[in-house]
Amino acid sequence: MQWTRAGVDQWICRLPPDARYTLKVFVKGDGRWSWEVFAGAAKSPMATGIASNVGGAKKTAELFVTRAGYL
Repeated sequence: MQWTRAGVDQWICRLPPDARYTLKVFVKGDGRWSWEVFAGAAKSPMATGIASNVGGAKKTAELFVTRAGYL
């Protein structure tokens, strides 16, 4: 999965084809990282969570999509 920087302390990953799923990771005010998974162009995330670092947040979002069978 290809992650790109979307701003200061924000990362985004759009899964082909046509951004079927969008994964977002961003830092919270307390230093932890929040992750969200969106289906298509939905405004509300289908899954969210908190991780202690950016790598953990990215990996958890990726695992959600993979293990849930969406890929």
